[in-house]
Amino acid sequence: MTCLLLTGMATADIARELWITPETLRGHVKAVFAKLGVGSRAELFARLSHEPPVRSAPGS
Repeated sequence: MTCLLLTGMATADIARELWITPETLRGHVKAVFAKLGVGSRAELFARLSHEPPVRSAPGS
């Protein structure tokens, strides 16, 4: 699942690929994000690639 997230695939497409509902996928994604202390796919990529996270500016 994490590899698919990092490819940039849409949530619905990943869910279809894994034969689960988008809601189930979102739950799994939230769990992975929480365990790794990230809040976005960009932060996930940065965490796994050991690059500094890219964060959005406040208010954007």
